[in-house]
Amino acid sequence: MLSLSRWSALFSIAIVSVSTFSWNCANAQITSDGTLPNNSSIQKESNTFNITGGTKSGSNLFHSFGEFSVPTGNTAFFRNAADIQNIISRVTGNSISNIDGLIRANNTANLFLINPNGIIFGQNARLDIGGSFLASTASSLKFADGFEFSAINPQSAPLLSINVPVGLQYGANPGSILNQSQAIDDNGEFVGLEVKPEKTLALVGGDVVIEGGFLVAPSGRIELGSVAGNSFVSLKPNDTGYTLGYEGIENFKDIHLTQEAFVATDGNSGGSIQVQGANVILADGSLISAVTLGEGTEKGLTVNATNSVQVIGESNDSLYRSALWTRSGRSATAAAGDLTINTRKLIVRDGAEVSTRTSGIGQGGKLSINASDSVEVFGTSANEGFYTILGTLALGSGAGGDLTIATKRLVVSDGSQLGTSTFGQGQGGKLTVNASDSVESNHTSGIGVIPTNLFTQSAGSGAAGDLTVTTKRLIVSDGGRLGSGIFGKGQGGELTVNASESVQVIGTSVINGQKRSTLLGNQTKGAGAAGNLMITTQQIMVRDEASIINDSLSTGASGDLAIATRELIVQNGGSITTSSIGTSKSSNLTVTASDFVELKGTGIQRNGSNTIPSGLFTRSFDTGDAGNLSIETKRLFISDGARVSSSTFLGKGGNLTVFAPELVMVIGTSSDKQVNSGLFSQTVGTGDAGNIRIQTGQLILRDQAEVTVSANDLTKESIVDQITASVADLAGKPLGTAGSIEIKARNIFLENQAGFRSTTVSGNGGNITLQVQDLLLMRRGSEISTSAGTAQQGGDGGSININSKFIVGIPEENSNISANAFSGAGGNVQINTQGIFGIESRPKPTENSDITASSELGVTGEVTINSPDTDPSRGLIQLPSNLVDASQQIAQGCTPRGRQNASRFIATGRGGLPQSPNEPLRERAVITGWVDLPEQVTHGVTDKSSTASMTKSSDPIVEAQGWIVDANGHVMLVAQSVQSSSIPSAISCSQ
Repeated sequence: MLSLSRWSALFSIAIVSVSTFSWNCANAQITSDGTLPNNSSIQKESNTFNITGGTKSGSNLFHSFGEFSVPTGNTAFFRNAADIQNIISRVTGNSISNIDGLIRANNTANLFLINPNGIIFGQNARLDIGGSFLASTASSLKFADGFEFSAINPQSAPLLSINVPVGLQYGANPGSILNQSQAIDDNGEFVGLEVKPEKTLALVGGDVVIEGGFLVAPSGRIELGSVAGNSFVSLKPNDTGYTLGYEGIENFKDIHLTQEAFVATDGNSGGSIQVQGANVILADGSLISAVTLGEGTEKGLTVNATNSVQVIGESNDSLYRSALWTRSGRSATAAAGDLTINTRKLIVRDGAEVSTRTSGIGQGGKLSINASDSVEVFGTSANEGFYTILGTLALGSGAGGDLTIATKRLVVSDGSQLGTSTFGQGQGGKLTVNASDSVESNHTSGIGVIPTNLFTQSAGSGAAGDLTVTTKRLIVSDGGRLGSGIFGKGQGGELTVNASESVQVIGTSVINGQKRSTLLGNQTKGAGAAGNLMITTQQIMVRDEASIINDSLSTGASGDLAIATRELIVQNGGSITTSSIGTSKSSNLTVTASDFVELKGTGIQRNGSNTIPSGLFTRSFDTGDAGNLSIETKRLFISDGARVSSSTFLGKGGNLTVFAPELVMVIGTSSDKQVNSGLFSQTVGTGDAGNIRIQTGQLILRDQAEVTVSANDLTKESIVDQITASVADLAGKPLGTAGSIEIKARNIFLENQAGFRSTTVSGNGGNITLQVQDLLLMRRGSEISTSAGTAQQGGDGGSININSKFIVGIPEENSNISANAFSGAGGNVQINTQGIFGIESRPKPTENSDITASSELGVTGEVTINSPDTDPSRGLIQLPSNLVDASQQIAQGCTPRGRQNASRFIATGRGGLPQSPNEPLRERAVITGWVDLPEQVTHGVTDKSSTASMTKSSDPIVEAQGWIVDANGHVMLVAQSVQSSSIPSAISCSQ
């Protein structure tokens, strides 16, 4: 007897009460209901129910039962004729069909079993039919001619349909279907309910539950459908039987696979599977599988769920994970089928798997996820024997399938893995994520062993696929990772991030007692080159020791890293880095930030002992060259120990270029005073350091900040811990040379031990060139220095060239411009300026502000200062003692013009010009208002009622002879001399 108490408790499927359901199952038989023109005949012989009769119509044979159940160890045998194509049976009574025995049919007939009350296949249920099998809780089966074979309204029609069925009509409350079959075939293998190869096996009802049961259709088709009331499911014939269609249905019920349930179409062609419901749930190590084993073409696996698809956990014995997958086997020549999931929400968790794979020459299937709300992939199994997987894999020469995700929100967390991989010769699949709201990769596994990863990778000779993320916000945090990795000879994939709002890379995790950084980027640990990385967004934040990287950790080259954003913020030990630890060149790092770049603070290395700066870095740790580093932004801020740096060991250093038209501000040190903020280009081996070039409006260096090019002793750098080359190979070899510094700015301000420096242990110092449009200001111990032989060894000092309108320092603040050496020659200093204040050229450094080009043991360099004679620092110009005699600069007469023989100038007595050049200016000036001219004037002098007079353009110009004041107090010049008591006192001068 079957107990359904656990099933009911787990899934709340209320068909009827458990006790009633069990009683009906135990006592049910196979009986005819007498509703057909030619009724079914059931004769039991031993343990076999022989079913004959029924009504034949064309190639269709109709049976109608009052009840239909097959007890354990019994057989229901449909003894149909050879010309029958479809055996169509219905149950019109009120009992559930409980099938725990064998159902047989002759020849290749398809068998339809319809019972609206529900159907249960027990653990011993089996099928032995030549065609397809469809079990349904529909109320009727419809045909193309409009005939309806109904189980709830049976009619004794004289003529039944000869057409093929076209669909299933469900009533208001369709019954459920349960499959627990674990029947064993003649080979001793668990097959459960199995149809012949290339046939269809379909279970379509209300809720559908596969509880530890098996459904097998080798190279055929499996249909699992769960629909709510008053629905119509279409039937479309195909080469393997039927395809079911759910067009127009809005409401569905649930499909559950539990207790290691197994649904498979594995075979020569792999077959096809469609699952349709509201919630589709696989748990307890349950599996839906479509595997291609030969040369046939697999049609794939499709899961449609209006609410959710959930793939959860592992079996109770931890031997099997829950999974949805398609495969192309090792000996298969055909491709694996595609796996497509259409739902609102996809959840894959606790060690479960959703994947496609190829193990041979066949291509892997595509994996397509369309989840309108979210995709969540997280966790590992209880003992971390399985980590959760959503991805595609290539193990042979066949290419892996592409993985495409379209959703609103994607979350990958807690040690889960989402990506595409190749471990063979085949190329890995592409990974494309389109998430309209956000993408998150965060956390390690529960006990901190496995980092969360969203990736493409190659561990063989095949290339990794490209990875493209398009979203509003990308968040990689708490030890999560996102990128493309290489572990073999294959090439790395391109990583492209398009985030319309922001990219955040944050924090660390602890794995086996050690901190592991959050990473976004590409990396190669093999011979293959890593791919390029391109990030486009409005804001990028990298903080708390997290990193954006493009690294080579072996012989393979690393790809270029390019960032295009509005704002870039790197804080608290965060970094953006390209590096090479092998023989290959480190990649270039290019940052374009339309608004600003802010680099701030430091973090702690994973061993907890060393301070690590926030910043932008290109590095080479072996013979490979370091990449170039360029920053283009409006404003660049570097503070609290943050750095921009290009460094090398044996290879050539990369150049560092900054273009910030408004401002570059570099301030301070780390909180422990161990790391200075700055821009650096350095070598610690035989390779030459790169150059630094900065172009900006204002450049401010303050509080020990620096811009430095250097060639340092290897033993003084923590970099030595990461170098793979033998340090002994450097014995007796000269260190590389320091690069040069070139700066163009409107103003440069150096304050409190800040400066530009070029230093070498034994090699030649690099050159420093400053082009300053207005002002170079040096305060409180700041410096511009090219020092060679800092370890009391050889090397000539570099040259310093400064072109600045003004150079200002304070004598007693010891701010220096120096090109010094120890045993080599001092460098040359050339300064072109209009004025230099507070800094003087001296033979040797002093406690004052100096300009020096000295050498302890070698030849002193030259200091050349070019400035005009009006240089205020050279004293004031002596003015001539003979002043100009102003009386000799005044004309003694006026030149007549026209018909006039003389001119006259009249000055008022109040304010205005003095009466002679020898007199001082008056305090006040006469203010005369504007006069509006009338529209018409007459020739000559106006009378007292007139307001103005004007000569015609044809008349000669007449000089004013006097003025009058009208009734409004306006003063007017007139051609005749006028005497008026209203005229103020005046001085008249005539000639």
